[in-house]
Amino acid sequence: MNKKLQFATSVVRGRLSGKKIPLIVGFELTQLCNLSCDYCDVWAKQSQDLDTDQVKEIITGLAEAGVYSINFDGGEVLMRKDIGEIVDHTHSEGVLVNLNSNGVLFPRRVHLLKNLNKVKFSLDGPEDVNGGVRGKGIYSAVIKAVKCAKENGMAVGLSTVISRRNVDRVMEMAEMARELQAEVVFQPCSNQVDTDVGVNQHDESPPVELYRKAIRKLMGAKKTNPYIGNRMVGFKHLLEWPRPTYIPCYAGQFYVTINHRGKMYSCGRLDRNRLPIVDVTKLGVRKGLEELQLAGGCGHCWCARRAESNFLFHLSPSAMVGRYPYGNGKAADPKFVDTALRKSAMLLEIDKGQRLL
Repeated sequence: MNKKLQFATSVVRGRLSGKKIPLIVGFELTQLCNLSCDYCDVWAKQSQDLDTDQVKEIITGLAEAGVYSINFDGGEVLMRKDIGEIVDHTHSEGVLVNLNSNGVLFPRRVHLLKNLNKVKFSLDGPEDVNGGVRGKGIYSAVIKAVKCAKENGMAVGLSTVISRRNVDRVMEMAEMARELQAEVVFQPCSNQVDTDVGVNQHDESPPVELYRKAIRKLMGAKKTNPYIGNRMVGFKHLLEWPRPTYIPCYAGQFYVTINHRGKMYSCGRLDRNRLPIVDVTKLGVRKGLEELQLAGGCGHCWCARRAESNFLFHLSPSAMVGRYPYGNGKAADPKFVDTALRKSAMLLEIDKGQRLL
């Protein structure tokens, strides 16, 4: 069975049966990072990471459970000396391999990543903007990494967090993506959230009205700029930030997160101190999935690809109407839901599942 058909079949089977099939997995291999960006505190944490064999054992278990793609994240995953071995093992298991990086180490590690399907770099705008958020010289490092990846035949994506520092510069970022011929996905700067307490604004978050103005500009520009990667259904959802907005949630059923110590969570955006511990290094992947609690949905799904994945997995538009209030508590308009979901199902390109993260 080809990968596209496998993915589609698994979604339908999971929706009908309720079975947990971790099609998309975020695997945080380390908390070590060589940068200290303003809106991220991972770099300040200590990191006692799984060893190579432990990581490979988990990947094998995920492959047996039906995983479609794994997105390796950090910290900065390229700080792991065994990253090449991990990528190669994932590929050998028939799983699509994606990786997030700040780009600094990429050119000197690229020879280890021949089996990588896609790499996504963080870039928040032109040099003056990006330098203010991520540090002096990082902009040039990312541009070099993008060119290096493309020269090595890899699919490349960019991720831009809209903060108070760049909210009025998003159109420049969209044009940069066009020039680099690398798809860019935008999302708001926000805190970790959980299902009970809505915490969605960070010290670096943009003013709400300026943010919504920026999103509307991007929605308009998307008509002529194919390198703006957000889908329209996703943009319409992100317009609601930071107002609590419920959408379908398949965290724990179709996607999961595993951290650098082998703890599995239904969604990486939840407050992990409030969740039961599911340790797959002790339980194994299958048993871990059995014990994993579904997230159940929250009003703050502001990770752009995560939200779009939820819309994709929600195959029945009519099931959404009346169940998932949009912002002001009113039911989503049936015409909007039907149109948006049909378009997202076509545009999300199932055979390129690595884009869903």
